[in-house]
Amino acid sequence: MQVRLLATTNKQLEKELMAVKVMMRDKISEAESLKTVLAEVEQNLVEEKAAAADRDSAEVERSLSAEVSLRQQLQLEHDTSTRLFEEERQALTMRCQELVHSLAETDDDRSR
Repeated sequence: MQVRLLATTNKQLEKELMAVKVMMRDKISEAESLKTVLAEVEQNLVEEKAAAADRDSAEVERSLSAEVSLRQQLQLEHDTSTRLFEEERQALTMRCQELVHSLAETDDDRSR
């Protein structure tokens, strides 16, 4: 009976560990996607700045102001997403460690 309970507990912990790994993989993918978008935005900013050099001074000023605002907004979003991702990654890492520890305890209990 106890072996069955330990086996069930072990299976549940393994399922949770797998779910945590999938969530972690998804968050890493999301962070990579955000990095790609940021790189594209930065490239677009470089190209827009080059094109703006050919325009009227007032138009250049308005354009650059909007681009800087957008870049700041995207940078803030990226920083926030990166911070949130890191916090979640740390939480998931801690949960994985807890699950590994719990599995180890279950294995120790089972081997006794």
